[in-house]
Amino acid sequence: MLRHNPQNRLLPPKYYAAPVFAGRRDAGEMIRQIAGRSVLSAGDIVDAFANAGEVAANWLAAGCSVELPEIGSLLLEFSSEGFDDPADFRPESLRGVRLRFYPSRQLMKAIKSQLNISLPE
Repeated sequence: MLRHNPQNRLLPPKYYAAPVFAGRRDAGEMIRQIAGRSVLSAGDIVDAFANAGEVAANWLAAGCSVELPEIGSLLLEFSSEGFDDPADFRPESLRGVRLRFYPSRQLMKAIKSQLNISLPE
């Protein structure tokens, strides 16, 4: 991607790497590929994902981070307005509730090793 240096727009533009969105893959396709690589059936994999989701939700709600082996970790993040008395707190006062994903080193290494780079013509 050809871009100007944002700190000095008088310099000539340079080419920078940028990810290209190549479509979306659905869960069904992932499940079929996993089933094709293992002794597990597609139903077993769906069940494992469903159970992992339930367990992860419980652990995250309890304040724990959740490690997904060889994939990464999940962590719940949020903020709230301040209260003079803790008894005044209500769940509705939470803001910016989000799930943060921290990829594992193995996952990042695998992704980087498989990147396809195409140069502009």
